[in-house]
Amino acid sequence: MADTTTKPDSETPWHAAFPKPTITAPLMPRNRVLQILSLRGVGAMVLIDVRRTDYEGSSSGRGPRCAAWFSEYISSVGDENMQAMTLEGGIKGWVKAGPQYVRLMDGYRSEYWGQFEREEGVEGGEVKKGAA
Repeated sequence: MADTTTKPDSETPWHAAFPKPTITAPLMPRNRVLQILSLRGVGAMVLIDVRRTDYEGSSSGRGPRCAAWFSEYISSVGDENMQAMTLEGGIKGWVKAGPQYVRLMDGYRSEYWGQFEREEGVEGGEVKKGAA
C-alpha cells in the first residue's frame, strides 16, 4: 500500500503555510518597552518570544510576522485598546542590552544566551554585528 501522506518539504519555510501579512506592525524601541515594564508593571505590556526550537532570531523573521498577524486580528475584531508591535532588535537585542533587560525575562539562562554575545558583540548596550 502506497504512503499517501504529505511529508513536509525541508526547504519550505514554516510561514509558507500561512497567509502573508497584509500590514507591518510598528517597531517599538526596547528602551521604551523597558520603561513601560519598569514604571507601569508587567500588567501593562506583554513581551512574547515567539521563537520555536529552530531559534530563528532574525529581526525580519518570526517576530515581525507574528506581530503583523496579531495586528490584523486586533483590527478585525475592532479592539481599539490593544496594539501588537515588533520589538526593535528582537529578543537577541533585548538580551544583549544588559542586565536591566534580562531581569524582566522569565526563564532567562545566561549559559544559553551567552552564545549570541559571542556571535555579535555588544558595545554600550547597543548590538554591533561582527564584533568579537
